[in-house]
Amino acid sequence: MSGYLDASTLREYLDSEGTRWRRRGTLLQGRALERRTRRADVLVLHRHANGSRYVPADERNRFWNGVHERMALSEHSGVRGAEFKDDAGRHLVIIDESC
Repeated sequence: MSGYLDASTLREYLDSEGTRWRRRGTLLQGRALERRTRRADVLVLHRHANGSRYVPADERNRFWNGVHERMALSEHSGVRGAEFKDDAGRHLVIIDESC
């Protein structure tokens, strides 16, 4: 995976609204990453070379289908992520995709 997008190196993430998110646990990959992002109460931020966007819960099946298609087309495509928590107890998973 390319090093230009790397949630695994972040200890904290400050979003555009000023919310500070603190890292929890280790790097998430594969099925563990996908399972964690299937929960509707978890915010999911998808980052890639062209920018970033939040993935609404009702779009996550389509999101993961697209990820799997891209990974099948290129051995250089991949995803990894990290989980964060804010002071209010909300959870955020940042997914970095490379291709």
